[in-house]
This record gives sequence, structure tokens and C-alpha cells, in this order.
Amino acid sequence: MLRKIQGKRRSHVPVDPRTSDLYIVEYPKSGVTWLCTLLGNLAALESGSKAIVNYANSIAWVPDIHINRLIGEPLHSWPPQRMIKSHARFERAYAFSLYLARHPVSVMKSYYRYAAAFEGAQFGDFAGFLRSDKYGVDAWRGHVNSWLSRRPSHHRILLVRYEDLVDDAAAQLMRISDVFGWSVDPANAEIAAERSAAKFMQANEAQLGIGGAKFVKQTSTATVSEDDLAFIHERCADELRMLGYDTFVSDS
Repeated sequence: MLRKIQGKRRSHVPVDPRTSDLYIVEYPKSGVTWLCTLLGNLAALESGSKAIVNYANSIAWVPDIHINRLIGEPLHSWPPQRMIKSHARFERAYAFSLYLARHPVSVMKSYYRYAAAFEGAQFGDFAGFLRSDKYGVDAWRGHVNSWLSRRPSHHRILLVRYEDLVDDAAAQLMRISDVFGWSVDPANAEIAAERSAAKFMQANEAQLGIGGAKFVKQTSTATVSEDDLAFIHERCADELRMLGYDTFVSDS
């Protein structure tokens, strides 16, 4: 994942882009796999499918543009458009997007744990990781601003906060549906949230035998000092206001 996202730039647009495509976008480790699972389960329910979308098969319902630019026809009939997962910075080709944001302290802690699982001690301690140009909080700031600052008026970008999903995933699914003009059964939103609960995703992930590189809501081993917290809040002051994070939020 690290090499894929941070390495040589690849096109982040499908081979056959459609103006109706909906992109589910995040900075790495903001919770996009969970959001895609939520949307996948809602799409399955609304389409009359008996499938249950989980960690293992969510990519079939919401394909990852970084893995394959050949995006086929969706498994769902609802919503009436393809849903595509992306980590890209702002792309003009993305006419419709959900931008998933998460508090930078939580993102950095989760990303550090993930990076360490693949790169070992190469990154040093959390303080060094946090301040690195390639993976640290400045990269997060650049990603957020590319999507939410000075965007073209003809793009439709809906901000979704990870913490709001944690508080009430079903309500956020209804909000997303309302914004994009989808007709949704509220009962299906509740069922989709239940089927996408962390405990079920963790169990599914464990069955896959992934080992140490776990993705689903794992506790970070990063030691975050007061200096680190002060650095994040000072460095990200504008972005924290823009995203509505008035106080420190941590879910890790």
C-alpha cells in the first residue's frame, strides 16, 4: 500500500471514466475500507441481493482504482452508478466524490502502525514519522486541502467524517443518500451498519490469515508526546477548523 500510494504516480482514473462515477476518497488510514463496506452492504440490500459485504469482498462492490483501472459493471443496481475507492489527491475527472476525513492524530497513529508493519524500523519513532515529508502530517494537510480548498464549482464533493460514522453510521448513510438523491429504506441503512460493525470485519479479516498487517481498527503502538500533539494542532490549525475538529479526537 505504501509503495503503491507514495511511489511513482499512476493514473487514478478508470480506463472508461463515466461522468456518473462516484469516488470514495481518503488520505490513507482514514477508514475508507469500512465506509466502502457500509456502502456495499447498503447497495446490496437496496438492490435485493442476499450478499453480505465484508472485508474480504468489499473490493468487488467498491473497486479500488489503484489496483485496477479496468472498472466493470457494478454488482448492484442501486445506486445507479459505479462506486470507486481512491486515495488520490484532487482529480478533475472525479465529478462526484465522497471525501472521508479523520482527525490527523488518529490518522498518523494508524498510518505509523501500518507503515511499521511493512517497513520495520526504517521510519524510526513516531515523532520522526509525523514530521516526515513523505508520510507525515504535512502530506495529510496537502491531501485535505487538495479536495476541500478552492475546488471547482462544478464538482460535487461531500465531506464525511470518520468520527460521525462511528457515532451513527446509519444516519450518515441516510445523509449520503439524501445528498445524492438516492431513495433509501431507513431500515436497510440500519441493517447495513450492523453488518459492517468492526467486530464482524475483524473476524472476517482474521479468517483471511493476514497476520500482523491488520487493517481493521487496531490499537496503535505509537507513543504520542505532548510535543507531537502540539505540533499537529499548530501545523494543522486551519485544516482542523475547516473539518470542524474543535477539540482533540482520538479513536485509536
